[in-house]
Amino acid sequence: RDFVLAAVSQNGDALKYACEELKNDRDVVLTAIGVYGMALQFASDEVRSDRDFMLMVVGQDGDMLRYASEQMKNDREVVLTAVVNSGEFFSYASRKLKRNRAVVLEAVSIDGRAFRYANYRLRGDKEIALRSLSTDGSLLKYASESLRNDSDVVLMAVTQCGWALVYASEQLRADRGVVLAAVSQNCDALKFASDDMKNDHDVVLAAVAKHGYVLEYTSVPMRSDREVVLTAVKRYGETIKNASMELRNDREVALAAVLQNSDAMWYVGASLRHDVWIQGF
Repeated sequence: RDFVLAAVSQNGDALKYACEELKNDRDVVLTAIGVYGMALQFASDEVRSDRDFMLMVVGQDGDMLRYASEQMKNDREVVLTAVVNSGEFFSYASRKLKRNRAVVLEAVSIDGRAFRYANYRLRGDKEIALRSLSTDGSLLKYASESLRNDSDVVLMAVTQCGWALVYASEQLRADRGVVLAAVSQNCDALKFASDDMKNDHDVVLAAVAKHGYVLEYTSVPMRSDREVVLTAVKRYGETIKNASMELRNDREVALAAVLQNSDAMWYVGASLRHDVWIQGF
């Protein structure tokens, strides 16, 4: 025993060469996994089925659930203790627990990331989805098709993570309220909006007010809208290259762009490149 303890204290992987008796020794196993967590896979079935032992182990490192016995992967308390470390560890739970609504609801309440591993039927449960998306909107990716077309669910997602708009239904990517919420949280969401929304003055203005570079995602008419373009270049001068030729030759717009970033000079209209005021900047 002393020899094996010394060996696993140096190299936890050495546990796989121990005799069955020592693979069943809690102290030896704890020493091994303290050095090399994956060594738990070499422990005896009895140890990996010991509830108190596994509660202690997954409480320290939820990833240890992957090496637990099937019995422990079906134990509600053991699984939820692992989820406290990260919702990602819900992936190791038994299929039975992944189908259990109460367990899934508790898991996503601890860490929304558990949502992606729930049974598909439960990923269509609105209460569970809303609970999950309140902390990580990108999880909309794993919601059922019907929920990705639910305005309450999608609004929750994009309010938390604007670019989650990419996972919304085509119908909601054309919903003004949803898209406004998305671009207000993350202007890049404009990229995923419908063509109609990329041509909506208020939506586009809200997006370029966050950062001007998103002008490139807008419609042709919006690139000719003076208010939109002026707002955009004041945040990011070089985006003048995405404006209409008429506005690239607009002195006020060009000056605002160059004031924000002198490199914008390369993109102003030809008629203004030798303008004394613009050259001055």
